[in-house]
Formats: sequence, structure tokens, C-alpha cells
Amino acid sequence: MVLSETRRPGSGETISKAFTYYWSGMNNGQHIKGVAIGGFRRLQPSVVEVTPADEHIMPLWMKYSVGSMSVVAVYAPITLCETEEKETFYTKLDSVLDYCPCRDSLTLLGDFIAVTGTKRAGYELCVGPHDSGTRNDNSSFFPNLARSRKLRTAGS
Repeated sequence: MVLSETRRPGSGETISKAFTYYWSGMNNGQHIKGVAIGGFRRLQPSVVEVTPADEHIMPLWMKYSVGSMSVVAVYAPITLCETEEKETFYTKLDSVLDYCPCRDSLTLLGDFIAVTGTKRAGYELCVGPHDSGTRNDNSSFFPNLARSRKLRTAGS
């Protein structure tokens, strides 16, 4: 499970009775933005590394029975943010994905604050035929990332 807008400052790990949560938030103590990954506590021994990038991106690497998996929690800048902030986010996300081993199963989860829409021209291999809505200002960044990384979207 991935959570966006967690509003928890700093980064760390919390273990409860049945779950383990890893979070990454603002480093200045502010209770805004933030991402988290939560999973069953029994999966904790499978987690190899959690390396928070910032309050928008947090990768987690884990081993499982047939290989390894990279899970990246994301919370993209909101539509009202400047284009420069969005470009910085996607550049950082791209560098985090470069760090993920190519043999890993890769899963990107979170809120990309984008609407892929129904127009798929140029994105047929990464955007499914059942998306809906009208593209917003963030809508070019997300499918471009998916296309460049040969990923398929299942919502945005």
C-alpha cells in the first residue's frame, strides 16, 4: 500500500502489531506533502533497502521467492505548481528509476496528479484504451515517463 500527502516530517519506519510503515516527508519539520509505503509486518524481512529521495519520492527494494522488486512511492507536485518544479520532480524520479536494477519487477505507485485522457496517439503502448477525462497540465509528464521507461499505466 502506498500513501500520498502523509504530512509526516522527516523519514523513518514505524512497526505496529500487523504492519510496517516507511515514510518520507519534509526535512524542515513542516507537516505537508510526504509519501509512505505500508505492508504486512511479516514481509519486513524481505525489505532490503528503503532510501527516501525526498517528500515526493521513496523507493523500496525487496526480495521475494522468484527475484526482487523495486517499489517506488510517488506524490507528484500539484497542478498549480510551476512547470520547473514538475520538471525537477520527473528528473529526480527518472534518476531514482535508473538506480532500480533492470532485472527487478518495477512498480510505481502513488498520485501522479495527471489525467491520461482518452486520446492515446503516440502513447498506445503505455496508456490503456479505457482511460477517461481530459488531460490536465500534468498530463504530458506522466505518459512521457511511462513511454520512455516502457511502462504501462493503470491509472494516474
